[in-house]
Amino acid sequence: MARLEPVLPTLQAAVQAAQQAVGLGQQATCLVGFSQGAILALELAQRYDGLVGRVLAFAGRYATLPEAAPKQTTLHFFHGGLDPVIEVQHAREAMQRLADVQGDATIDIAEDAGHEINGALLMRAVFRLRNHIPHRSWRAALGQAPDMPSQGLEALD
Repeated sequence: MARLEPVLPTLQAAVQAAQQAVGLGQQATCLVGFSQGAILALELAQRYDGLVGRVLAFAGRYATLPEAAPKQTTLHFFHGGLDPVIEVQHAREAMQRLADVQGDATIDIAEDAGHEINGALLMRAVFRLRNHIPHRSWRAALGQAPDMPSQGLEALD
């Protein structure tokens, strides 16, 4: 985290400047990162919830597992099962933590892949972008029904 702290405000400003330059709203923005870039993207989404609508984290991990989940950002983890650089267990632990704190996240693991973005993971990323309806969208469509348990929404993935 010590190495990330000074970089996050600069990255946040760069993302906002890019959004303004192309006229793209925060929820229509997807941040993609690989390895250290994924670490930065995850931490940015954690620190500035809602800055982007989605994060695609390839072969990355949290620097520190979050205490709370982002409410306005959907996280998609993509990892190689044979990754020798950032072990897949980090992605699994992140998913478990996010499930525990009712986060909106998905995970796809290519068991035979290493530290890479292979074709299978890339196709899963496209699938997630096209087909995963964020939990915040479901809650809004349901009028944020207080009786609707958020655990039931995870089955829609």
